Amino acid sequence: MDGWDDDGRGESEGTRDRPTAASQELWRSLEGWRLEPNGRAVGTDGTWNTPVDATVPPTPDFAPKVQNRERAMAAFASVPDQPETNTCDRTAGRHTHTSTSTSTMWSGGGLWAPPTTTTTTTTTTTNSSSNNNNNKQGSASAKKEREGKGNANQRERGHRQTHERGRRGTGDGQLRAEPVRLTQQLHELVRGLLPTKEETERKARTVYFLQMMVGNAWKQAKIDIFGSAANSFGVRGSDIDISVDLPIEEDDRDAKVKVIETLGDMLQQVGMEKVVVLAHARVPLVKYVDPRTGCASDICINNRVAVANTKMLCDYARIDSRLRQLAFAVKHWARARKVNETYRGTLSSYAYVLMCIHLLQRRNPPVLPCLQGMRPTFSKLLQKGQDIVKCEYFDEVDKLARFGDNNRESVAELLFSFFEYWAWRHDYAHSVVSIRTGGFLSKAEKGWTKRIGNERHLICIEDPFETGHDLGRVVDRNSISALRDEFVRAAKILRDEEDPLPKLFEPYVRPDEQDPGEG
Repeated sequence: MDGWDDDGRGESEGTRDRPTAASQELWRSLEGWRLEPNGRAVGTDGTWNTPVDATVPPTPDFAPKVQNRERAMAAFASVPDQPETNTCDRTAGRHTHTSTSTSTMWSGGGLWAPPTTTTTTTTTTTNSSSNNNNNKQGSASAKKEREGKGNANQRERGHRQTHERGRRGTGDGQLRAEPVRLTQQLHELVRGLLPTKEETERKARTVYFLQMMVGNAWKQAKIDIFGSAANSFGVRGSDIDISVDLPIEEDDRDAKVKVIETLGDMLQQVGMEKVVVLAHARVPLVKYVDPRTGCASDICINNRVAVANTKMLCDYARIDSRLRQLAFAVKHWARARKVNETYRGTLSSYAYVLMCIHLLQRRNPPVLPCLQGMRPTFSKLLQKGQDIVKCEYFDEVDKLARFGDNNRESVAELLFSFFEYWAWRHDYAHSVVSIRTGGFLSKAEKGWTKRIGNERHLICIEDPFETGHDLGRVVDRNSISALRDEFVRAAKILRDEEDPLPKLFEPYVRPDEQDPGEG
């Protein structure tokens, strides 16, 4: 294409041009569909879908079935309505290259190939008379997992290291694969991971039905979507995380538990499936599957900080399209290599997204700004537990659409930089990654130099709003070794292989999962 580089980032007579119509359409095909925090579906063309479906019964059909509605309403009858919260608007993202290839590069199969069908996550089946038993069984299961975690991590550490001897080796080198070709392959990978229009519309119908049901029980209630379903980083088949906003005091756990138990009863009475009430969890919630849509959801009460966090991640994703592509690739790698399981002592998907944002803030020239270091245009003081959390940052990101134009790195080069940094360059002993500052803090100034209870600080990633929260606190001595081995393995593959993706995304098989007949 005349006037355009192979990676799709425009160059014409020495001046950066805005994307052509063709390249804009190419990126829109990657934008995909997702939910806004208010539960509506937004599409690639920026228009709203009205999530109304004939299979969703109107309020009068199910209102008489709700037996316990009065119990919950009595606690909140005298509380005034709450104002609406900000939603996360969508603008067209920027492109990264102009390849429209759907070649047979995926014929190798395996976890790294983009899925061709929508999958739906489900939860454990239960009924209204067995919720308490499920809570106890869940606690016992969690205890059993914790007891076995140390031995499992010890086995994994040795197993991974047999393949990664010499981890402390040099970080010198560069990406061996041709960047444009590898970026095209990553483009196709991301395309296959994005939620489809049909899936996002099903999720919107799920939320719409819940809005009707909850609004019938509590007139002051408001539904917010948070997490991957609304922050632009959700993959196909992911659950919906829902916060029901009610005028309840933050420290009134009993009131939240009552609402969760009432919601569980209501969901069963209107025909929802696999309803599990976790009233005694650290954060009380109810899990269920909507049989009309097949979508699984988790509902909690007043998770307002998470909603604000979701909005900020969504805003970061709008600044430069390379963030989403990098994050999707890293999350896919972490899933394939089984280093995205916090209960096993590795990092959450959310932590990996923050690591990607931090990398792009630190590039020279930077790809992303530090939104919390700019004049705040979004500001809320929210209570969480006994703490007041300041959620503020610059959210007028449409003004930053050209921020990363001076950085010409492709997604492939950025992916290599990500793994190279975490394999060889990060100071694990002293440094804390902070997207809030766009740089590094010291463990000493955060007070994260010693283990406190079950919280270890072997890899430190500061939560941008809840700044006392280290997302790496779950990583222990065994899992940090396995995690760093995987960073090194990925960096070496990208440094040494001409066709790295099949090996990079090769699924990891734990020793206890191997076929006994395999040598």
